[in-house]
Amino acid sequence: MLRRKPDDFLGGLWELPGGGVEPDEQLEEALRGEVMKETGLVVSEVTGYVGAFDYASDNGLLTRQFTFAVTVEKREPVVLTEHDDSTWADRSESPKVSDETRVLLTH
Repeated sequence: MLRRKPDDFLGGLWELPGGGVEPDEQLEEALRGEVMKETGLVVSEVTGYVGAFDYASDNGLLTRQFTFAVTVEKREPVVLTEHDDSTWADRSESPKVSDETRVLLTH
């Protein structure tokens, strides 16, 4: 879980790593790239599809977030580039997250 910076959109909320998919990019390629970019971690395997939800982004556009379970090569070091904190959390102990993320984590 990654915590958004206080002055960012949805500041202070925790979220899963994520980001956009370029027009010429495959979904799994985007997933691996965003995890690397936001955490420095290397995804070794995509183990499953968790779900999706729609939300209004900071520019007001409707955005769909797809969420996958993954295995990473090593759990550390986590190198943050866009967030101010990180934690490994069990589904039963997730920190303050959006309602949409909570629904995904409680399934």
